[in-house]
Amino acid sequence: MALNITKDSMTEDFKDYKNLIYKVLHGIMQKYNLPYENFEEYESRAFFHFVRAKQMYIPKIKDWKNQRSIARQKELNRKKKIAFSSYLQRVVYLGLRDDCVKDWKAHKYRDQDVDRIETYVSNLGEIMADLTDDSRTVVSLILETPDDLMELIERAGGRTKSIKRVLTSYLQKQNWTRSRTLNAFRHIETVVCS
Repeated sequence: MALNITKDSMTEDFKDYKNLIYKVLHGIMQKYNLPYENFEEYESRAFFHFVRAKQMYIPKIKDWKNQRSIARQKELNRKKKIAFSSYLQRVVYLGLRDDCVKDWKAHKYRDQDVDRIETYVSNLGEIMADLTDDSRTVVSLILETPDDLMELIERAGGRTKSIKRVLTSYLQKQNWTRSRTLNAFRHIETVVCS
């Protein structure tokens, strides 16, 4: 009997908070630019985080059962519902965000990234024509990375800022000045962004 009551209350609460769950889900998908082909997967993850939030939630408002007036009980129930919705929104958001990070680290959507890169590569001829010689050198180092540079990048962690820092130090070892390197990066940014 207790299992049915819990299941029924979970179903009722789910109906009450379904729109909030979808709002958080759509926000995450837009923020992290997730493909909508995987919507059902993230939807099921959001529902999992709802169940987790429901099981972990402990109301902070004291004396729920010892209230004397019906009006006071309604007010406390309203506060309880608001408090849970805030808690639910946070648990679902953080859970989905962590799932996105795990997927990204596992390169789950690497194929879609390759499609985006192919779009840029198709325009690469036009971009390369507009670059200076120094900028072309930097781009060729990125596209055709030598083994020693690749090893330095992997040791640095492979993030964009660390790659730029490693590439800058690599070029300085090749007798490039810091201003020459920064000018090459700036020129690449202006040509790609225009």
